[in-house]
Amino acid sequence: LYTNGVPYIIVGGTAYQMKLAELVLKGKNLDSNEQVLGAFLRKTGDIDLSTRGSLIQIVQLFNVMAATTPSLAIQNLPNKSLRIERNSESVQVSYQTESADLCGLHDFYDDIIDTADEVTLRKRNMVIRARIPHLDYLLASKLIRMKEKDKVDISNLLNAYKNEGEDITSELESTRRILKSLGKENNFDYINTTAYGY
Repeated sequence: LYTNGVPYIIVGGTAYQMKLAELVLKGKNLDSNEQVLGAFLRKTGDIDLSTRGSLIQIVQLFNVMAATTPSLAIQNLPNKSLRIERNSESVQVSYQTESADLCGLHDFYDDIIDTADEVTLRKRNMVIRARIPHLDYLLASKLIRMKEKDKVDISNLLNAYKNEGEDITSELESTRRILKSLGKENNFDYINTTAYGY
C-alpha cells in the first residue's frame, strides 16, 4: 500500500500494540526486548486496515504481493479479508475500502486516514514503519467499544504516555469532542478511572 501510494492506516488492536511497543521500547530492538513487551502487549487475532483504495485495487495489490513474494501464501477470504501464511505462521488481514466499513467512526473515515501518525519499530536489521490513527481516534475507537480488552488497552497506553512524561491533554480533549459528536461522551468517563489521572 505504501509503495503504491495508497493512503492507508492500520486500525484496531494491532495499531494499539504497535503504538504501545514504540512507547515502551523507545527505539530499541523488538527482538531483544520480548520479555519487556510481554508484560504490556496482548495477542490480537488479525490485522485491520482502512484504505482509500478501491476493492479491485486492494485485491490486485495483494495478488501482486503473492506473485512476487514466493515465501508467502495468500488466500483470499470472503468479506474483504485474506490469510497470509509464511512457514508455519499465518495472520488474517481484514481491509476496509469505504467509510461504511469502519464501525462506529465511519463519519471520520477520511480524517482518520489524513491525520494518521507513523510508528517506527525495529526488528533485527529491519525498520518497520506503519501508519496508525492519531491518539484521539485511537482512544475514541476503544472507548466506543468498551470491551474488557479495550479498557486494558486504554489503561496501558495512557500509562505508557504518563511514564514518558508526555502531555496529551489536547489529544484527550479531541477524543472527548469526537465521542460527544457521536452521542457517547459518557464513555470518556472511563479515562478518569485510569492511572493517567484524567
